Amino acid sequence: MPTVSSYATTEDTITITGINFFTSSYTAKFSYAGVTADSVTIDSATQVTATFTNGVPLSYATLPVLWFESSTDAHWAINTVTLVNDPTVSELNDNVECSFAGGCLISISQLGITSAFSSSNTSLTVCGSKATFSSADSTSHTASLILPPLITSKSVELFGLSNVQNIQGVAFSSSNSPA
Repeated sequence: MPTVSSYATTEDTITITGINFFTSSYTAKFSYAGVTADSVTIDSATQVTATFTNGVPLSYATLPVLWFESSTDAHWAINTVTLVNDPTVSELNDNVECSFAGGCLISISQLGITSAFSSSNTSLTVCGSKATFSSADSTSHTASLILPPLITSKSVELFGLSNVQNIQGVAFSSSNSPA
């Protein structure tokens, strides 16, 4: 029976070490933190390498899943070893200025963060509203998210902002001095 004994990670790969990995007539599959690896290579009967195009997903102590498939059957590896890839944000563009209407981009840089936001397991909440992940504006290690509208009593009172459909008109500013 295939059995996992340890993991080693880089920014975009997880190397799985163990015993009795299937090497002939099988393809390997690997999932970590709810994200399936983009490619998995069986290096030997004791090593498999899983590659994540957008970086190894972020997760606190998670039990990964390794399995081997053939045209007739599948075998799951015995695994009691958890893997940790803690979030440690390396950069956050904190100079974001956005109106009550939202729609502005915020970017968070961290190895594996794009894989995390690409899955349905990770989200960013701003003042109780979920930001939208923008894959078009993201790179392999920088996740870009579209900020939600900020619905407050002031935005409702002053601008009638209750949902995105109510946003109308042209952007304007005011000044205390006459023109």
